[in-house]
Amino acid sequence: MAGVVLLIASLNVANMMLVRGAARHRKIRQSGKRSAGRGKILQQLLVRGADPGVHRRNAGLALAAGGTTVLMHFDGSAGSGRPGVQRGA
Repeated sequence: MAGVVLLIASLNVANMMLVRGAARHRKIRQSGKRSAGRGKILQQLLVRGADPGVHRRNAGLALAAGGTTVLMHFDGSAGSGRPGVQRGA
């Protein structure tokens, strides 16, 4: 059952990527018709491709920092009521 759900989710993501690629292809073709040079089209593709990567990196760093803080807070403090204080010490 889990395999079927994973297959459906994978197909859904693949379909969304195909639709996005087709839309991008139409947009590039229209830019070429409006006499945009290859350099300008390449610049747009590079900027639009790098922007989401930067946001994902920043979100990952924020999650890592928050996760580290949470783990440091609960490390060795089970049941003592005070963060960072171990029982029996």
